[in-house]
Amino acid sequence: MLITSSPHHPAFCVVEENLHVLYQEDPSLVDALAWLKTELGCERLTIQSGGTLNGAFLREKLLDYVDVVIAPMLVGGKGTPTLIDGRSLAEGDDLSELGVLELVDCIVLEGSYLRLRYRVVS
Repeated sequence: MLITSSPHHPAFCVVEENLHVLYQEDPSLVDALAWLKTELGCERLTIQSGGTLNGAFLREKLLDYVDVVIAPMLVGGKGTPTLIDGRSLAEGDDLSELGVLELVDCIVLEGSYLRLRYRVVS
């Protein structure tokens, strides 16, 4: 699914069975999820994205579970993307945007990878 705020986005000219283009003048994740449910009957959704979109879903309280795969390597630096990117928490009122997680499962995968599954509890 592609959400765009451009009524002239080139994706509108693409005809593919698995491509759904949704125009929203003012993009809204809540409205997009409602559209997916009513128009396509979607009951469950997996988001495989970067920290910016993950952060948007978290701040809108739209996540039920978070799966994290830990790879056996160290990467870092101030410009390194994170699981949740976006606006920094700067004030006490911002704490309501945090996602509190409860560990549901931990699986050791091949090559020393770990898969951690969390339920979002707030």
